Amino acid sequence: MSNEINNKKILPPNTMYYMGQSMVPTFTPGDLLYFEPGCNEIKVGDVIVFRTKGDDKNIVHRVISTGKEGIKTRGDNNNLPDSWLLTGEDITGKVIEAERDGVKRKVSGSTEGYVKGHILHILRKIKFYFIKIFRPFYLWLSERNLTGSLLQKCGLLRIISIKKEDKEELQLLSGRLVIGRLLPGRKKWQIRKPFRLLVDEKNLKKPSC
Repeated sequence: MSNEINNKKILPPNTMYYMGQSMVPTFTPGDLLYFEPGCNEIKVGDVIVFRTKGDDKNIVHRVISTGKEGIKTRGDNNNLPDSWLLTGEDITGKVIEAERDGVKRKVSGSTEGYVKGHILHILRKIKFYFIKIFRPFYLWLSERNLTGSLLQKCGLLRIISIKKEDKEELQLLSGRLVIGRLLPGRKKWQIRKPFRLLVDEKNLKKPSC
């Protein structure tokens, strides 16, 4: 496993940066994860680092069952369990801590982790059905921009420019929260839900130099 990221920073042993969305909100992209190497005493509720057979990419998911047939996992942000069954040789280690913005926190495992993961799974299901029911009404409001420009009028938005490999990306912030992006070469903003209801995209102006 590589301990390097884009800026070539060397990480301490038994650490990795989390990337992806399958464990949000337990982890967010860029969190530094600390793990115990090996697969001793893996329990339901533990968060593990593993690789599936034939793949060299690390995956971080929570254990939802163990047995003779193998270890079953699921991301806290996923509706369905993973399709694979893991064995001990697939497991790189168990995540014990996560660091964000220089602050470390313990990662729940075993019974506590199982309860937390189960609650997140239930909340995700509720969110899924809520969105399914109200999505047509949301799209109707969004297309007509009936509530648009509310955040602009309150002065709660700002746009920053970020250079990435000689390309410019614009980010729309409300406080410290990134709620929208204008990717290089694109004309249409990607505004996060539900902020699309509160932002008038036509009035978003590129920051002056």
